[in-house]
Amino acid sequence: MTSWPDHLLTTLASYEAGAAEYATHSADRGPLAHLHDRFTDLVGPAAFILDLGSGPGHDAAELARRGLTATACDPSRGLLAAGGHPELVGSLIQADSRSLPFADGCLTGIWSCASLLHLTKLQVTGALREAHRVLKPGGVLFTSMQHGIGELVPFDPGFGLPLRHYFFYADDEWAEFVHEAGFVIVDQRVNHTEHGVTAHADGWIETFAKKNV
Repeated sequence: MTSWPDHLLTTLASYEAGAAEYATHSADRGPLAHLHDRFTDLVGPAAFILDLGSGPGHDAAELARRGLTATACDPSRGLLAAGGHPELVGSLIQADSRSLPFADGCLTGIWSCASLLHLTKLQVTGALREAHRVLKPGGVLFTSMQHGIGELVPFDPGFGLPLRHYFFYADDEWAEFVHEAGFVIVDQRVNHTEHGVTAHADGWIETFAKKNV
């Protein structure tokens, strides 16, 4: 059983309370279409993939529309329910990224967009190792992390919701975390055209990696 420190409990409570607003606000995935396409090309047709920290499952639905067998996984039951994607009926799992309910080597790909950034840098190591465990040899991992400086940075989402907390990375720092978890980076870039969630961040680190064989 993984522990839930106060900053994670507060962040989860914020997403639960604001699930409907978040699902609506994040519904447009058009800016990520090129990343969905790249991920689909890397995992291959009809692959079994997991959207890790999926929120409402918007990305999982986009990947399912591209022919992948997609499962959406998030610790927030409210967010999972808010998506309303017919493509994901029966494919929603409430779970913690640090302790996944999947067998070793059962997945072809893991998509994790803007979710692992809520974990401490110690906790994110465990989550990356879990991703490594459940992926097949050569399996694909995509992550999107905030590029910036600061740890446990609070963010007020408004609507009277509890604060959400973030951890930021330099690109070479995040690459080292991915490498140490047993992955080989295929491609990594910092997308400065998409602003960060707070003044501490100036973009997103977009990383494609494969499980080291």
